[in-house]
Amino acid sequence: MKRAFDDLSLAYAASELRRRSPEISAFVDWIRPQQGDQALDVASGPATIARVLTPRVSRVFAVDLSHAMLSQAGCFEALPANLFLTSGDVERLPFQDATFDLVTCAYAFANFREISVMLRESARVVVRSGRVAFMDVIAPEDPSQCDNLNRIESMRSDFYTRIRTYSEFVELFRDAGLTLDMAQLHPGRQRMTDWLRLSPVATDPERSKELQQALIDVGDKAGLRPRPVSNGEVEICYQTVWFLLRRELSWAR
Repeated sequence: MKRAFDDLSLAYAASELRRRSPEISAFVDWIRPQQGDQALDVASGPATIARVLTPRVSRVFAVDLSHAMLSQAGCFEALPANLFLTSGDVERLPFQDATFDLVTCAYAFANFREISVMLRESARVVVRSGRVAFMDVIAPEDPSQCDNLNRIESMRSDFYTRIRTYSEFVELFRDAGLTLDMAQLHPGRQRMTDWLRLSPVATDPERSKELQQALIDVGDKAGLRPRPVSNGEVEICYQTVWFLLRRELSWAR
């Protein structure tokens, strides 16, 4: 998986800066970070959230398994002095218990095979009653639509991919010792070319063509509602959720 994300690092970083910046800024506003916070952004990629956090908190650590992804954080502008990049595994975070006031993660959960381990690690490194904020795409609650969506998503790459439903997330949070404070749902649309560009399949013409056809054939049954737009382009619909959680006072390993 590390190799796959290394290969995608340049395209992913460019897309994140162009498409995600307004959404990330709104998400950080919603979290309401405090000036004295020590913050950690896990599976940080090119440190998109971490960079937005820097003027709002004391220090930010950005952790990602892919060094190539992290290296993109400094390619477009200089790194803020209070931003620290760290290569590391989100399932074994290289930090002591109760180190951070705030932990964030965005658009990474679909590739976590052991998502419960990552959540417990997030709970471990946050202080007592600390805040944990997540943002990601969610699957439809309808089992058939959920299965179809994940079947299409699994065609995009050769590594593990599974998009969870809202109810799955809530159960996983509870099991990890995280209490849900607030949640917001945000509908969105994405052009198919952008959706394909961030996939390892994009470099394989045959697989890319197969994926595009599957999206058109099964998209409605996966809750994606593909529709034609200008210049022969196709847009798909998706649902994003923002979660703000706190570590339970009784949390234990």
